[in-house]
Amino acid sequence: MVGAICLILGLWAMSVLPINYAGLALLLLAGVLWVLEIKIPSFGMLTLAGAISFCLGAMMLFRDADPALRASLNLIVAIGITIGLVTLGLGRLALKAQFRRVATGSEGLLNELGLVSSGIAVGAPGKVRLHGEIWNAEADVAVAEGDRVRVVQVDGMTLRVEPVGDT
Repeated sequence: MVGAICLILGLWAMSVLPINYAGLALLLLAGVLWVLEIKIPSFGMLTLAGAISFCLGAMMLFRDADPALRASLNLIVAIGITIGLVTLGLGRLALKAQFRRVATGSEGLLNELGLVSSGIAVGAPGKVRLHGEIWNAEADVAVAEGDRVRVVQVDGMTLRVEPVGDT
């Protein structure tokens, strides 16, 4: 991405591209980079390159001797900073989501607390109420009806539980 930006800037510096075409090319490159960010997991690097390309292209596109015809440098920088901050914020949310505890499926049941609705004897399954559902449960020790248990393993439709002391 840096190479593409440098190539366009190099063509402009050698007067191969008129300034307006170079700015337009950088703006188009920024748009392409932002679309590619959606399709390619680059962890925000394509968006950053697109923001730099956008800022450079916007400054070059409207460069004129008359200051009234130029794009405001403050506006261009503000847009570039806003794009960067939004990207950082979204990246932070995505990173935070990666480390959240699993909430669904059998992994979501691990370490959850339930209430024994039918006593569990060693070698004989009982019933446990968990998340509004009644599950078959087994334990290594006998657990009386009404006791609280913690799920330590899920095996198909049967929970392996252990008693929990009052805390």
